Amino acid sequence: AKMKKAQDQALAGRDYAVVDFEEGRISVGLESAIQRKNRYRSPKEELTPEELLLAADEAAAAGEDPRPFRIAWHARVAQGFLPLAFVILGTRLALGRRGKGQGFGFLLALCAYVAYYVLVRMAEQVAMRGTLPVWLAGHLTNLLFVAIGAALLWRLSSRGAAV
Repeated sequence: AKMKKAQDQALAGRDYAVVDFEEGRISVGLESAIQRKNRYRSPKEELTPEELLLAADEAAAAGEDPRPFRIAWHARVAQGFLPLAFVILGTRLALGRRGKGQGFGFLLALCAYVAYYVLVRMAEQVAMRGTLPVWLAGHLTNLLFVAIGAALLWRLSSRGAAV
């Protein structure tokens, strides 16, 4: 208390004031408006893998379709293998390009990323219709990219190029 009083007396002749506070909160009220307007936001993206499986079980018990949650779970697991798929495909792109072709290899890698995203979304839609098993929809794109990358690497090595 004595120190605070000494500080107040030292500041008495100045043009500003010092305010101390423990905690402050400002409620702007935009969070619900932003969430409401963000039509691309999916609650499945915010759930942990365990919560996705639990939500699928709860949906099935309630007589609802559990596929969206199961697809999201398999997609989440498949994301862990995404780097492997791109490493195999990217290795082939990197080995086959020299000089000016490196820019073209970068363009191919960018196109591969876009193709990956489109294929993932297509597989999800096909699985939602029940045409494709849920587990396959989550992993199909990785399997395709690994197969394409492995085939291209095999083709490169069979031509006699050092891999």
